[in-house]
Amino acid sequence: MEIIRTGRPEDGRKIRDFADFCFEKKEPLDKFVSLVPGLYREPEKSAAEHLLLEADGELKGLLCRIVTEWRVGDRKLKVGHIGSVCVTPEYRERGGMRKLMTRAMEDFKAEGCALAALSGQRQRYEHYGFVPTGIKTEFWFNRKNMKGVKAEGYALRAYEPGDLEEVRRLFEQTGIYMERSGEGFLDHLTAWSASPWVFFDENGVCGYCTVLPGEGVGAVSELRLGKPELLATFVRLLLDRGYYEVKISITPDAPEYALASAFCEAYKIGTNHNIRVFQFAPLAEALLQWKNRRASLPHGRLELSIAGFGRLEMKVDENGAAVRLAAPRTEGQAGAVDKRKSEEQAEAKETALTYEQAVHLLFSPLSPEREQLIWREPLAALWLPLPLYVEENDCY
Repeated sequence: MEIIRTGRPEDGRKIRDFADFCFEKKEPLDKFVSLVPGLYREPEKSAAEHLLLEADGELKGLLCRIVTEWRVGDRKLKVGHIGSVCVTPEYRERGGMRKLMTRAMEDFKAEGCALAALSGQRQRYEHYGFVPTGIKTEFWFNRKNMKGVKAEGYALRAYEPGDLEEVRRLFEQTGIYMERSGEGFLDHLTAWSASPWVFFDENGVCGYCTVLPGEGVGAVSELRLGKPELLATFVRLLLDRGYYEVKISITPDAPEYALASAFCEAYKIGTNHNIRVFQFAPLAEALLQWKNRRASLPHGRLELSIAGFGRLEMKVDENGAAVRLAAPRTEGQAGAVDKRKSEEQAEAKETALTYEQAVHLLFSPLSPEREQLIWREPLAALWLPLPLYVEENDCY
């Protein structure tokens, strides 16, 4: 008999060993206890975050599903995270992963999640509504880019326990971040075998970063600076640690973003993660409000008809930004709307989209629909894409 159940504390070590086996984790630094210490250092505490697939009492598959809160300005949204998805080799091609993912999506909906995020191959997860989206920009630097940059008075050192309060303050100053528990904050900084470093001067901590392991390349997965103008000094210090190149992922709305483009050797703009959107309106509204506060967007209205969801009505005016989801118009209603003469409704233009098209239009760096839409609705180019970005260190 096959069942899916929630993990119990006594399942903790079995869960961790099973994941290591399925992913062929043989080296100590590649095992899940090192890759995701917050979950697997004491696995009995996180067992309940896992769904287990059992057949005749034997564990055949599992996945981790966690719900966290995402702060966007003064808004909070629930976000689901999927990780450690695995099925034992002899039990594959039997629909086990489909059953686990379906159950996890049901759980996220019941929790009221606005979206869910995961990493992994697109083809494995697009059947469950996950679309590669969000914006991730990687900036590349080398020593020649740093000619003339002085670093006197500043230094880098390994993170120490006493740095927690200041590092946490820097993390939360951005305004968009995933909530992290106080005792588990360091676990996020060291996730995926990253090394946390602190940037400081005589007055104390003025920045921090996490660097992923790699030969010769300093891959910075998370960066916060108290003063954005110190970015060049920070890069110089990181290169001085022996890296021949530095690669930094910077969220699009961060002040360091524009500064990095001014002296980097190259940059690459791509998607952030595989994202499943459950609630378009609160997600789009939170990000549109944040972008409006940062950039004072031009006023206007934009309407998108999303198959299976309804009509997404987006508005920016003197009162701020607002988004709501309404029922699709019938042909009769559409005709009546066309006859209305109010200036506000005459400016609104509705575009019909599939779910995937809507996700790309709203949140992706590349959207064929947006390129076509801007010719008749310039607001699509001025408002979109919205700054959807989930830190690598917050993924499971």
